[in-house]
Amino acid sequence: MRQFSHGKSIDEIIELAGDVLTWIRQQAPEIELRFSTEDSFRSEEAELLRVYLAIDRLGVVNRLGIADTVGIASTSAVTRLVGTLRRLTTADIEFHGHNDSGCAIANALRHWRLRHHADTSVLGIGERNGITPLGGLIARMYTLDRAAVLRKYCVDRLRALELLVAELVGVDIPFNIPSRATARSPIRRASMRRPS
Repeated sequence: MRQFSHGKSIDEIIELAGDVLTWIRQQAPEIELRFSTEDSFRSEEAELLRVYLAIDRLGVVNRLGIADTVGIASTSAVTRLVGTLRRLTTADIEFHGHNDSGCAIANALRHWRLRHHADTSVLGIGERNGITPLGGLIARMYTLDRAAVLRKYCVDRLRALELLVAELVGVDIPFNIPSRATARSPIRRASMRRPS
């Protein structure tokens, strides 16, 4: 991005991000504010950490976002970067993964197991091969900790949400979407009351 898009140096990125984030925090003190880098896993780690550390020191963001913008990160790379940020920063961490190499669910799941935020989209809709599909991630989490998933998420609403989004954007729901397979399973019949 620095070479072919905005052309800014690391110092310029830090200065601009700091100005914008500080201004946003002043305008909306109660907002949950995230700063995210793009293409985190193809960036030079030293430069990436320099930016994250500078932003974290400002004390104005709630979360630092890492993005696998082109879908190349392995679960070990996600674990390593998250672990480094956990040791060096104070903000929560959020993962945004694209599915170009089919690893979006695995990487988001790894992030979820580390107790951090993960971005998802309904039906995985997003650029190129999409981003982490909500239904797929929920299905995978369900296989690992059914009680926690049923306690935290209204999974009985997932199929209706996917149908609504598919209708609104004019796409068919693929036959291999997890919620289609679970439409008649016990996951649909379980009590799905949202915790208060």
